[in-house]
Amino acid sequence: MTIDTTFLNVGIYSIPQAARLVGVSDARLRSWMMGSTIRTKAGPKRQPPLWVPHIPEMNGRGALTFLDLMEIRLVKRLLDQEKGMGLRRIREALANFRMVSDGDHPLLNKKLFTDGAYLYNGALDENGKPLLNLNKWQFVFEAVVAPTLDAVDIGNDDLPYRWWPKGRDGFIVLDPTQSFGDPILEESRVPTASIAQAFDAEQSADRVARWYQISVEQVRAAMLFEGDLVARRIAA
Repeated sequence: MTIDTTFLNVGIYSIPQAARLVGVSDARLRSWMMGSTIRTKAGPKRQPPLWVPHIPEMNGRGALTFLDLMEIRLVKRLLDQEKGMGLRRIREALANFRMVSDGDHPLLNKKLFTDGAYLYNGALDENGKPLLNLNKWQFVFEAVVAPTLDAVDIGNDDLPYRWWPKGRDGFIVLDPTQSFGDPILEESRVPTASIAQAFDAEQSADRVARWYQISVEQVRAAMLFEGDLVARRIAA
């Protein structure tokens, strides 16, 4: 029997799982990945997906890779900014960005920047090279422009390969080469879901810590993380 390794080490997430990890509703995520229909004065208008997932549907259900997950995370971050970048502006910028840059993951391109209101291609260098505003389609000189990536580890291919959902000092990491991309404790590689299940059975953080040879602080971090995921599932 031949084993299909096409998607080995890419991480595979269902839409509900990805939605909980990023902190959006299932319906909202589906509209981003599959498109949606909105009402306008001229009648219903079909909005295309932000991008097409890089793996086919599994058993009739959508599935996302780790890199898809990272792009979704950035969409949410852009929408949550104080200056209120809307989905229309993100969609517009992505379409324009694809005209001037190659790659399957435009939101993860290291040349993509944001000031909270617009997306830009390029970065100011020592010669004062301007940025291309991907929404207004004009070059500008911005005083403050922050990169769109943080709390992720970037590989030699300039793409994220690990995500620290609680920050780099929060113990927990998502690594598509470990446990199929599920959240794990970075040092021990124990899935956070296993820690939560063990605590439910033992009702003692000390015993769980001894069992897995980890610190009580790591046990509590895993439990809080899994508790947040459960709360998001209930709220969805």
